[in-house]
Amino acid sequence: MQNQLSCAGVGYNLPDGKPLFTSLNFTLGPLKTGIVGRNGTGKTTLLDLLSGRVSPARGRIIRDGVVSYVRQHDLLHSGATVAQAIGVAAIISAHYRISAGNGVPEDYELLNDRWDLPEVLAALMAEVGVGHISLDRTIASLSGGELMRARVAGALVDKPDFLFLDEPTNHLDLSGRRFVYELVESWNRGLLVVSHDRALLARVDQMAELGPMGLKLYGGNWEVYCELRRTERSAAEQDLASARASLVRTKAAAQEARERQDRRSSAGKKNIVKRGISPMQAGNLKRRAQATASKLAGRHAEKLLEATYRFDEAKKLARTEDNIAVGLKLAPVPPARRLIELADVNYKYPDSAGLLWKKSLTFTVFGRERIWLKGSNGSGKSTLLDLILGTKQPSCGEVKKGTARVAILDQAVRVLRPQLSVLENVRWAASSRPDIELRNLLGRFMFRGDLALHKAATLSGGE
Repeated sequence: MQNQLSCAGVGYNLPDGKPLFTSLNFTLGPLKTGIVGRNGTGKTTLLDLLSGRVSPARGRIIRDGVVSYVRQHDLLHSGATVAQAIGVAAIISAHYRISAGNGVPEDYELLNDRWDLPEVLAALMAEVGVGHISLDRTIASLSGGELMRARVAGALVDKPDFLFLDEPTNHLDLSGRRFVYELVESWNRGLLVVSHDRALLARVDQMAELGPMGLKLYGGNWEVYCELRRTERSAAEQDLASARASLVRTKAAAQEARERQDRRSSAGKKNIVKRGISPMQAGNLKRRAQATASKLAGRHAEKLLEATYRFDEAKKLARTEDNIAVGLKLAPVPPARRLIELADVNYKYPDSAGLLWKKSLTFTVFGRERIWLKGSNGSGKSTLLDLILGTKQPSCGEVKKGTARVAILDQAVRVLRPQLSVLENVRWAASSRPDIELRNLLGRFMFRGDLALHKAATLSGGE
């Protein structure tokens, strides 16, 4: 029997009690599956549920096979070691103590049948290109690509039947992304990858779209999925137009029937007066007229309810795709203005033997220039930005800035204060701007209505 993951009637509630999933029903076999969906639909939570990191509020999850999971947002402090980042710190420490003759019974119990873990991990680290990195090295000294490779090595230790990757190419340079692409291409077991990277999704066997209706599978990679979605959207838009027209016609027919009945009722009253009908006969006629009117009203109400339901369902299926409107304009800075100047700048990490760059950096950035900074893993791209920002001080040389207004969107999104809401964060960053302007700005980034009041700590990676 092949390995598979199944959800049967699975529901999950957010910490505030709001349901994220009501009833997920699907089965995934040993294929490479790309998971897509709007920000905040619960893609990471779905991986957490399937891996067993969190439990469903209801329903059943069946895991037939070993699952390894490389998460997007493992909360690791900068002093954490590589061993801690890949989840083997306790076992490695136990192994060291036993090897040194200081082992305790708990150490032997922890190792169980994993006596060869150091050798297996060293071989995997070398295989993924980070064999030179020791397990006790701090993650703060690694590049994003190096950390991703080390975490993948840790995930492969258990020889998983299913590998979960959550936004694995975020913050990686070209060589780091190529590593992930090659990993996915060569993987021959079950794989679930949450990603917005189209080049990565071009390498999967099937796509899964997570939305309000649950998880829907599409055979084929990203390109096939897009074509199928275009066809579905076109059909859904036609159904919506038809349902809208039907609803308008039904409302008009109901209104016309009410007006016609009102006219008949008015004419009937006049006839009673004109013909001198007795009160008893008049009462009988009135009751029959009311019964007829009630029957007609009920029939039209039923048709209207049916037409409204069809319209609402068609509207759900034909939902429009929102787009972020960044609107990044050219800054009103004179082209010849010197914004950043570096003169013979270099940096030495605390645990490093020498300077970071063989040749110290000297360059100038002028106003309005847009620069793509690239380099291999560990070449010091993020460190250079830190030196320009002033969060790190150069070991030699001088950094000059021609402006105090320097902003950064860093990998960890440290610009956000987790305890504040989205609106409060933007208000804190731009306290002089009116709330209506801030609300409009947030709307362009799809934080509309109550979404702007959510705590930053509760946001998904994409949000």
